[in-house]
Amino acid sequence: MEAMMPAPAPPPIERKVLLALEIVDPVSRSRIRDGLKISADGLIHRPLLNLSGCFVWLEEGDAWPASIRVGVDGLPYATPPVLKPKRPTAGERPKPARIVLTPTSAYPFPSGVLAISGVLLESLEPEAPPIKNATLRLQWLDNTTEKWNDETQRVSPEADGRFCVFAQHTDDTHRRDGLVIVRIVVSREGHKDRSTRENFPFQKASRAGCIRERQAPSQPVTLAWNDLQAL
Repeated sequence: MEAMMPAPAPPPIERKVLLALEIVDPVSRSRIRDGLKISADGLIHRPLLNLSGCFVWLEEGDAWPASIRVGVDGLPYATPPVLKPKRPTAGERPKPARIVLTPTSAYPFPSGVLAISGVLLESLEPEAPPIKNATLRLQWLDNTTEKWNDETQRVSPEADGRFCVFAQHTDDTHRRDGLVIVRIVVSREGHKDRSTRENFPFQKASRAGCIRERQAPSQPVTLAWNDLQAL
């Protein structure tokens, strides 16, 4: 009697990658994978986390995510804007999407990073409304070139005007007394850029217009749009 041969296993079902997303910490420049809540409108399944730390969605027929939302509750980052990935054309390989998070004042900045948190208001009046439709960046004066360094990330205030700007710098940019001359530049649609003045008191224990190198983020500051100087 001939032995029964087992039926061959069906071929594995191949599912192609639809879209990959990396979420990056701008200070450490590493990919963030823990504590996030990610959802894609228009897709049924949740993303997978691959070995390189990217979130990956697999194809679901002809579906494409209209938008991607990332929740950061409990993490020291501001909620990023909704991402609307562009759908590739036929035959085009989808490009990985990228979200760079913005640290808040709760972020544990390491030494070698300049950081200032605060709130942006229209004025210093008691009932002055916050400004949220703007971008801010932290500049520091390079002690070797006497020029403002502008290689910093631009951030947008939260709904209540709170912000946290930061910049990485090198040891040759500070003064001999360990202070770094800085300014915050604010950009607003329909207006020329404005910045903090030369004598702005960033830290009580430091000279006006300066913050101390290798120090934790300074105490929150209040920026009033009508008190900033035009550039």
